[in-house]
Amino acid sequence: MSLKLQIRFFLSWMVSVYLVAASTTIQAAELALSDSPLFLGTQIDPNIFFMLDDSGSMDWETLTSNYQYYENYWESTENRAVISTGYFYGYSASGDCTGRASYYYIFDIAFNTDNVYSGRCELEGSPEVAVRDWRIRNSTLNIMYYNPAATYSPWTGFSDANFSAVRSNPQPGSDGYNDVRNLSGFIYDVWIDNLGYDNDDSGVIGRPRGPNSVVDGANGIVDLWDSHITYTINNSEIEVEALTTTFAGVDGSPDCNFSDATDTPQYSDCFGTLRATSSLNGSDEDPYGRTLAEAKQNVANWYEFHRRRSFVMKAAVARVMNVNTSFRFGLSLLNDYNELFREVPAVNVLDEDFPAHNAAIIQAMYAYEWGSNGTPLRRGLERVGRYYSNYYSSSYADPIISACQQNYSVLFTDGYWGGSSPYTSAIGDEDGDGAYDTLADVAHYFYNTDLSPLPNDVPTSPADQNEEQHMVSFTVAFGVTGNLEDTDDDGLPNPELEENGNWNNGSVNTNAEKIDDLWHAAFNSKAVFVSAQTTEGVATAIAQALLEIADRVGSAASVATNTGSLNAGSHLFQARFDSSDWKGQLLAFQINLDGSIEGVPDWEAGSQINAQDYSTGREILTYNPDADVIPGGDVEGQGVPFRFPADYTGPDPLAELSSSQIVDLMTNAPYPLATGDVGEISTNQQYGEDLVNYLRGDKVNEGAGQDFRIRGSVLGDIVNSDPKFVSVPTGGYADDLEAKSYNAFITANASRDGVVYVGANEGMLHGFSEATGEEVLAYIPHAVYENLYELTTEDYEHRYFVDGGPNIIDVYMANTNDPDSGTNGVWKTVLAGGLGGGGQGIYALDVTDPTIFDEANAASIVLWEFDDADDADLGYTFSRPQMAKMADGSWAAIFGNGYNNTEADGNVSSTGHAVLYIVDIETGALIKKLDTEAGSVGTPNGLATPLLIDADADSVVDFIYAGDLLGNMWKFDVSDGSPAAWDVAYSSGSPDPLFTTETTQPITSQPQASFHPDNLEGFMIFFGTGQYIEINDNDPTGQATQAFYGIWDKNEVSLTAFDSDDLLD
Repeated sequence: MSLKLQIRFFLSWMVSVYLVAASTTIQAAELALSDSPLFLGTQIDPNIFFMLDDSGSMDWETLTSNYQYYENYWESTENRAVISTGYFYGYSASGDCTGRASYYYIFDIAFNTDNVYSGRCELEGSPEVAVRDWRIRNSTLNIMYYNPAATYSPWTGFSDANFSAVRSNPQPGSDGYNDVRNLSGFIYDVWIDNLGYDNDDSGVIGRPRGPNSVVDGANGIVDLWDSHITYTINNSEIEVEALTTTFAGVDGSPDCNFSDATDTPQYSDCFGTLRATSSLNGSDEDPYGRTLAEAKQNVANWYEFHRRRSFVMKAAVARVMNVNTSFRFGLSLLNDYNELFREVPAVNVLDEDFPAHNAAIIQAMYAYEWGSNGTPLRRGLERVGRYYSNYYSSSYADPIISACQQNYSVLFTDGYWGGSSPYTSAIGDEDGDGAYDTLADVAHYFYNTDLSPLPNDVPTSPADQNEEQHMVSFTVAFGVTGNLEDTDDDGLPNPELEENGNWNNGSVNTNAEKIDDLWHAAFNSKAVFVSAQTTEGVATAIAQALLEIADRVGSAASVATNTGSLNAGSHLFQARFDSSDWKGQLLAFQINLDGSIEGVPDWEAGSQINAQDYSTGREILTYNPDADVIPGGDVEGQGVPFRFPADYTGPDPLAELSSSQIVDLMTNAPYPLATGDVGEISTNQQYGEDLVNYLRGDKVNEGAGQDFRIRGSVLGDIVNSDPKFVSVPTGGYADDLEAKSYNAFITANASRDGVVYVGANEGMLHGFSEATGEEVLAYIPHAVYENLYELTTEDYEHRYFVDGGPNIIDVYMANTNDPDSGTNGVWKTVLAGGLGGGGQGIYALDVTDPTIFDEANAASIVLWEFDDADDADLGYTFSRPQMAKMADGSWAAIFGNGYNNTEADGNVSSTGHAVLYIVDIETGALIKKLDTEAGSVGTPNGLATPLLIDADADSVVDFIYAGDLLGNMWKFDVSDGSPAAWDVAYSSGSPDPLFTTETTQPITSQPQASFHPDNLEGFMIFFGTGQYIEINDNDPTGQATQAFYGIWDKNEVSLTAFDSDDLLD
């Protein structure tokens, strides 16, 4: 605390030491406040080249699960239905295809690329196949099929599809664009796992004999005899047919015959199937929360934009390119590279032009139409490596434009590589595993080969220590798996392997080995292999690859930057952040008896939060400023849980978020909030719940569902908020300072659990248990709501939220009831904090008792907020609130008004003055506002963090010092017992500063003080000038000279004017 002068004497005369620091000389208009840390290292945009699989299978509409080879259900061989890996193999007695055939397509489209060699076998052309086997229209087994649990969006740049006139291909000018159909009658099946089989058909595992092999209970396999629900979406209703089988109803003696498929219901003779029908229409919702209109739209978008493997890939690549605009993207194809090869941006293309470059790539990818090609992955990856090495200099510009540039490839495929060996004869058995010319060998070669004559200055990261220009190869597999397994979810096979380990048996021949070779290729180049088993997972997989790249690029520029530390006796708490994905960390290191610090932290708070349940495991509070605590009286505001209202159209005014907060959160809601449509209200409600749950830590909608931003961690970056620790009270007050004993308060809290508090830029102040690192409390200030929704956007650009550090002291609340005595007056521990560049507000919390930290107690824990709606002269609260007892007996939070109070935010200062606020700590009411009258609307001013002086050691503030942007050091006299007498200490008709710096050097930090070293009257005040908050303050050139001042305030009744001309040095 800052009540008593205990600062060492270290200057004996007035002195000024001049420094060169980041600041302009004259402050004019509003500050261009930076939304990101200015001290981050610069980075060169990385090259990322997509090599996409354009094999014929990418055109298919089927992709069956890989957990079974086939299932034989029929009495005779020719009548059996078989599920095969990747496509559907079935029998039909009539239609376009008869007998047993492979089905690559669902719909009979003239432009199906693979019709020629698949025998024109579409499910639509042979409907009998689906009659006999419902599973082809179920997304659990045929993962390409419509999944009602997923939300399908149009490709980037396209509008929603039309259910009544859906296109086979959405790209204008493409084959299929004019092939239009009405989807009325569309069918999908939802699987219910209730039966299994005993795996006993001639000893072949995974091949049941038929109904006579059925066993009771779920087995995790989509069996023909499992119960299922069939949904038929028509123009005016959704027909629902629930088909239920029971173990008792299965006839175990014969196998099912062909004719049993046409029973009503199907297989009722041999499966004992029961049928129940119903319908949904109008505003009725299906089990996935969709009305008829919403379900039709979702199906239409699936059909037009996600029905085929290539469509899914186009959607995913376009989305990540559109979002990640700071990467230098290129793209080509395995086979038709002469038709589609797009270079990374030229050296003279500016970052702001990257979106246009990406849009051209996306458009070219959209326009490409798949042919019947093979899968030459090895030569495709080799082509990217050669491109990076400038091998194609006669055709393309050198893509590596800087010695410190990082270069990545992203190889996407749905199948197993084939084709010829790589051209580069030096590749061979590059990794020493005994297999030659594999994909892993290609990746290893281009990782270990210096691709450029430039100096070897590529920045390293923990994942990649190679300083030479090299290629890191991420691999993405869609719907295929190999022999190796990752049993502990660390991205590596188990048991773990080295580069030359047993990834194969000395050769790569089988399909499973070729998938493992994809994994091996990523491993050899220090990349990551991602396998997507659902269509929704493809976008997530590619986004994860890009997130890993961003993490490495950001880590190279600023590896886990240390932003603040706190020695709390038994622990050292260190706050850190990573600018690659703006995740934060708070680490606790044990302090040994000899003062040394353990090298391994006891805990890391980000990991702890990630492990806590977002709904039941966290206590997150916020402040509703509109809560009418006393009905009919003044609107006072109060704390409430951070939960989305049960009905956003009519929130509880006392227990839920305010209407204005809902409006801010719902900025990107699917429908206008004022809609009267029941279905649209329901969709908005779900969106709001998902958004709030995301902010609470739910990850289910990251890159899927609502398509919220994928986070590296729930805990956001901790930049300018220093951690503060609270345990046993340490105020040091006299026991009789107030009517209630302070010593009794210490005794009552002698065993209080330690909590460390810190603000982060995902919108919350956090409190973490000293013992475990588990979060015990979080708080979202009302003043940050305007921008909270941005945290969910895929194109999120960093901004500050709770970036101001908290202060915590013990205070006395004379008007608060003491539950022990039943009378008013009680000691409390209060936390007060600002937001820095995150907003215009100050908040206060009662953190006396961590055992009551619960959302149910929000109203008593949250004391108040003070923002620019309370007083328009408040700006961005870079001034950290100080707390102390005042001469009138009140306890107060004291803070400067910060910066940019003239910002056009609805609460614009009419003066632009620098002011000091003194606010009642108990209620948040303004006790006194001290106006310096310095500044104007055209040149808005602001006070920094104040210094409180207790001149006579009675634990009461007498004087306050604070500096402003115009280079003034102000002194405020608050020693009188009446707040009416508190004012700027000196005046000559208008307030006079104690001192003004040379050329109005800005003062943006808290001053410090001591007694005069010769025991003369007054105080020595020490402060530096300069600022480090505007966008250009980190420019190494053109900065003004700054200074460190030491001035003697003689504490005279009237000011003897002096300025920089009076400096002794």
